[in-house]
Amino acid sequence: VNRQLIADAINDAFDAGIDAQWLIDIARETLRLETEFNKRAGFTEAEDELPSFFADEPLPPTNRTARMFAREVNVYMKEFSADKTLVIT
Repeated sequence: VNRQLIADAINDAFDAGIDAQWLIDIARETLRLETEFNKRAGFTEAEDELPSFFADEPLPPTNRTARMFAREVNVYMKEFSADKTLVIT
């Protein structure tokens, strides 16, 4: 993902004055807020799982399926939230 390209596109469209780091910061804050909401709402990892068809049914034209599941995603998200240097790919 080219975050600078995305920031430049947003700036060109809206004269927003953001940079690539802002995208990382807003992503981290959004995920923090979503996690906090889910926690307060009583959601568990089981409710955080995608429906099985995401892993079972290939999506054209690449015929890819979901490659990560709630447990792996949640481990990554905890690391992402805690480590300000973690690289987002």
